Amino acid sequence: MRYLFCAVALLAAPAARAADDGFVTIFDGKTLEGWDGDPRHWSVVDGVIRGDSSKNRARGNTFVIWRGGTLKDFELKLEYKLHGGNNSGVQYRSKEISKWVMNGYQAEVQNLLGKTGFLYHERGRGWLVDVGDFMEISREGAKVVVGEVARLDAVKRAPYHKDKDWNAYHFIVRGNHVIHYLGGYQTIELIDYHVDRKNPLRARCESGLLALQIHAGSPMTVDFRNIKIKHLREGYGEARRLFNGKDLTGWKTYDRAAWTVKPLEGARTNPRGGTTLDIGGVLTCTGRGRNYLSPDKPLGRTYLVRYQIRAPGDTATGGATPFKKVKGWSTCEVAVDGRNVTYTLDGVKRNSRYAPVVRGTFALPSRMRAEYRNIVVIPVGVTR
Repeated sequence: MRYLFCAVALLAAPAARAADDGFVTIFDGKTLEGWDGDPRHWSVVDGVIRGDSSKNRARGNTFVIWRGGTLKDFELKLEYKLHGGNNSGVQYRSKEISKWVMNGYQAEVQNLLGKTGFLYHERGRGWLVDVGDFMEISREGAKVVVGEVARLDAVKRAPYHKDKDWNAYHFIVRGNHVIHYLGGYQTIELIDYHVDRKNPLRARCESGLLALQIHAGSPMTVDFRNIKIKHLREGYGEARRLFNGKDLTGWKTYDRAAWTVKPLEGARTNPRGGTTLDIGGVLTCTGRGRNYLSPDKPLGRTYLVRYQIRAPGDTATGGATPFKKVKGWSTCEVAVDGRNVTYTLDGVKRNSRYAPVVRGTFALPSRMRAEYRNIVVIPVGVTR
């Protein structure tokens, strides 16, 4: 019963904020050293990078680009403030296709709850992942919403963004797996398999530049500060879902009666044209078993499993943790390297003794009453 007691206690107890270990600041707060953009629009004002088109109107989207390196597998943290209308964005794993013009993944910056935080593909596939959605894009480019990271109405009530004020973005990009956090709340998740050798600008982005945007159109002012990057050297491969949202295909257990798939809360409609909605249910454990639920095929020696977990009846928003809960859903990550295990809950490192791992294999306990969703495995130690 040790795992059950400690796991439930961890879900309920507040924790100290995690340190920014390994992050390097890439803006000195004084100059644009290491950055390159149109000087008519980009400058340093009062310790922040300012993008301004109020005096010189931008005829097209234009960017200030960080020239200090490329982004492949990484975490990025920054803060932004959009002073008025129009919108901006954070470009990553991107290509410069002409002077200060970018193609690639872009995180939305806008004073509009429900929109800021979504994922766009600048000069590529266009709109990708709406706020609250978990999307999977096939190798042929078909977009399918396969899950929720949060209900849109719930994160809007939080709220995860403050208009005309400072907001904190956190990006985690590993292999073909992309996550956005805004204000501590997860806004999107993506597994991107799309490959197009004939037109790579319209396929998944595997590595590239970091840039900040001024959008064409009406005059605008946007500020950025506290920009930090952590390059991840582990070598992440292609992520895949372990739970299909429908049944226990791909899993094995001696306690099958302890596990069911519960329907998703509330109805969902197709979000937009060209996107398929195929959201399944929630993996639910009664807590009446005596064994484990584990993948029926080996995950390898070195891998990372990420998932969301909720104790029944828990609808609280998280406390002092980097990642905030919505309707009780917490985020767990379990990194396995042989017998070495690292375990985090809502961004805080926990005692690995309580990780859901049995003899080097990810395994959920049948004796713990809980709900699970968005279970993803990412291989580690892969050369790309």
